[in-house]
Amino acid sequence: DWSPNNTIAAGLESVVVLWSGCSSKITHLYETEDPADYICSVSFSTNNPNHLAIGNTMGQIKIFDIQK
Repeated sequence: DWSPNNTIAAGLESVVVLWSGCSSKITHLYETEDPADYICSVSFSTNNPNHLAIGNTMGQIKIFDIQK
């Protein structure tokens, strides 16, 4: 997903990475504990572009503040 702050979030197997369009910096945000558990969705909040929801194949949703 692409945030209004020009940050792209991507789920790559069991890892979520962020890419800043302003600085071209790549940040490792999260990795699942179980390697068989994959990231299946990422979405920035429409109310706060610093909040990112991450969904996995275990049916869990995690919310991250990417500025902290």
